[in-house]
Amino acid sequence: MKAILDTCVVIDFLQKREPFAPTALQIFRAAAGEQFTGYITAKSATDIYYLTHRCTHSDEKARSILNGMDIPSVRRQYDRRTDAYFQTHSWDN
Repeated sequence: MKAILDTCVVIDFLQKREPFAPTALQIFRAAAGEQFTGYITAKSATDIYYLTHRCTHSDEKARSILNGMDIPSVRRQYDRRTDAYFQTHSWDN
């Protein structure tokens, strides 16, 4: 099973924020135990980096935290109908 982890869950885990830290720890343990594959979004990655850097004042520490996380690639789906639309319509009209 795959799941996207909410930014707040990741921050709760990293900062041990009560009362949410124990639940966040269970979620990370389940992912580490391969009960599911956890992902974060690209937006979450930038938020986590920013908040971690703000707390640690260290670029190296902030980046090291993100190294262990899976961030799905963002792909734009290409559709021939979309291409046909833009060939017949102009932004200038």
